[in-house]
Amino acid sequence: MARVADGPVELSDDATPVSLRRLPDAVAAFRSRDFTLFWSGALVSNIGTWMQNVTVPYVIFYRLTHSALWLGLAAFAQLFPSLLIGPVAGALAERLDRRRVLIVSNAVQGLLALGLWAMWVAGGRSPTLMVVLVAGGGLAFGATMPSWQAFLTDLVPREDLLNAITLNSAQFNGARALGPAVGGLVLGRFGPSWAFLFNALSFVAVIAVLTLIQSTAVARERVRRRVLRDFADGVAYVRRHGGILLAIGIVMAVFFLGNPVFQLAPVFAKRVYRVGPGLYGLLTAAYGIGAVVGAVVLGVLGRRWPRSRLVVAAVLLYASACPAATSSAGCSWP
Repeated sequence: MARVADGPVELSDDATPVSLRRLPDAVAAFRSRDFTLFWSGALVSNIGTWMQNVTVPYVIFYRLTHSALWLGLAAFAQLFPSLLIGPVAGALAERLDRRRVLIVSNAVQGLLALGLWAMWVAGGRSPTLMVVLVAGGGLAFGATMPSWQAFLTDLVPREDLLNAITLNSAQFNGARALGPAVGGLVLGRFGPSWAFLFNALSFVAVIAVLTLIQSTAVARERVRRRVLRDFADGVAYVRRHGGILLAIGIVMAVFFLGNPVFQLAPVFAKRVYRVGPGLYGLLTAAYGIGAVVGAVVLGVLGRRWPRSRLVVAAVLLYASACPAATSSAGCSWP
């Protein structure tokens, strides 16, 4: 007899508690035990990741270098490896057992986060070593991303897949809001080492969850084509579809021109707003809070307005908010 909370529940033939099968459609994917485990582990891990994402820039700028150039190098080291390994990562998700790929990748990321903790506890104050460890984590994360996204298809029935994707996005944005806020509080109260340690331990939660998941890998035909050939075919497909090409162009523009605002948050926090680690964490958490609010707005307005108009409005709002943020603090523009 399985139990949920304190009382016994009736089980259906597929071992899913009847109480879970009555969940509303908005969270229908939680009917799947494996998805619920996966979602919970991902939430813990992403909170830890965002704690580290605010701790590394803080340490590099506030404690070590006081240089915006080093912040840019750290951001490049974290993000560029994902772009570099993208074609190979997609092939891994297509050719190998996705659960094993996720376990190995999360183990590597956990060890690298543990390395950041050990370096700081041991008194190491090398920005170069920190950037190298961050680059290794970015490479491992890039190898994981396609498998992470594709693994959802193995966890829920096809009719719940869209809901699973929505809930997974909500989990990511929720962690994006909570992680920086908690990270700022931890920085102010306990220091960087605890943030690094929490992130390292958060990967243990993901690995434990992946070992508990009972879903078997979906049988896939053995792929004999070369990885680069598959990547070239994907590029050719995108070029033939203008809508996809436009969407990628918009994402690239926002990412390369707008995303550095987050990476340079320590500069704004110290030189513009003149705040400490606690408020710095809340400043970076505002990005995640906005993402959560945006997801709610999209859910409400997406049924009434064309998605293309919402995208244009969102990009224009983001473009106007970036200069407005510094202008409101009395920062003059050249």
